[in-house]
Formats: sequence, structure tokens, C-alpha cells
Amino acid sequence: GTARSNAQAVVLPDSLLKFDELRGLQDAEDSPGGGANNEQKTENSASRGPTLLDFVAQALADEEFLAAAAQRRMPVDLKAEAEALRAKALAAKSVCLDEAEANCKQICTAAQRARQGLMELPTGSTAQPTDKVRSAKDDLGERVRRVCQEAEDAAMRVRSAKEDLMATQKWSCTKGTPKGEDWFGSWAHFFEQLAAAFARTKPPRPAAMAAAMASTAPLPSACAAPRPAL
Repeated sequence: GTARSNAQAVVLPDSLLKFDELRGLQDAEDSPGGGANNEQKTENSASRGPTLLDFVAQALADEEFLAAAAQRRMPVDLKAEAEALRAKALAAKSVCLDEAEANCKQICTAAQRARQGLMELPTGSTAQPTDKVRSAKDDLGERVRRVCQEAEDAAMRVRSAKEDLMATQKWSCTKGTPKGEDWFGSWAHFFEQLAAAFARTKPPRPAAMAAAMASTAPLPSACAAPRPAL
């Protein structure tokens, strides 16, 4: 019923992966050496231009170059940052949360059985063996208790990670309920494409950078001028 009722969500990372497929066309006359065969009107008369991802990467690189020049610092290596994000996505892809949760449950169940068995273990009949058995039983019981606690903590972290993943996928308008490893694999693929696009970027021309720096330079303040003597 609102003005945005027909709006469609942007699915991530699927929509970002399309950036590398959308490619412009460059006329043969505009390409180097294109005027030599103007009489041939074939499919080869147009060469493949840059992709939409190339355009976005170049815009980000230009913005970073200008920001670095204004702040008098080295530009951030955007390609290295994209590769670092890809490595994190691949690391997340290698972890199956469902399998980790199942393993935690199995460990908790086994530890509970071990604790129950220790409670039912006899301590012996004579005094001296009883003290030794009781001490060993207490030590073993403490180890089992730590195992139970660690397994419960791990299970709680896995549940929290699953909730965070579901919330992130909901924010990303993910279609259906994809597995975490498949979803992170798609992100890793996109970051790989983005790193390759950053590798193809070029620094802005000195004239363009000088013009941009001049346009962003602060104007002299009127109050900064010396007041005339009365």
C-alpha cells in the first residue's frame, strides 16, 4: 500500500556477482587501430569494454587516491583488502555450523554419561585403597566437568554464530535458506573478482587530481584576514 510496495530487494552477494558479467561495448573506430577495417561490419567490429565491476573499482580507487592526497598519506591497497576479505570468507566457508553443533551435542551427552558412571563407581572396601580411589575419582570427575563446560560453551557460541548468520542473510535478502558454506563461497568468489578488478585500476591523471584537489580546497575565511587599523 506504500509507494515502495513494488520495490525489489537487492540479493547479496548474487547481485554483486552480476557486476562482472555486465560489460560495455567499445566501437572499433574508438579502439586502437580500429579505423583500418571500417568496411567490415561484422561481430568483430566492436571490442569488449570494461565491466561494471571495473567501473566501480576504478571509482573506489580514484576516491581513495584523492583522499590519500588530501590527507598526505599513502593510498590504501584496496586489492590487498579485497584479498583479505576473500581469505576470511574462505575460512568461514570451511566451517559447517550444523556439524559443529551436532558434535557439541555428542560430546555433552558422552560427558554426562561419564559423570553418571563416576557417581555409581564403588570406592572399595579397605581404608587405604578407598582414599586412592576417591582421589582418582575426584580428579577424573573434575576433568569430565571441564569437558562438559567447554562443550556447553562451544555449543552456545555455535548457536550464537548461527543466529548471526541467519540475521546477516536476512539483511542480505538471501533467497531461500542456503547453507553457510555455499553462501560464504559466493562471497569469496565476489571478493576474488573485486581483487582482480582493483588490479586493473589506474591512478588518476595528475591534471584530474590537481583539479579535484583545487575543488575540495577550503576557501579562505574572511575572519582570518587582518583587520585594518583604525
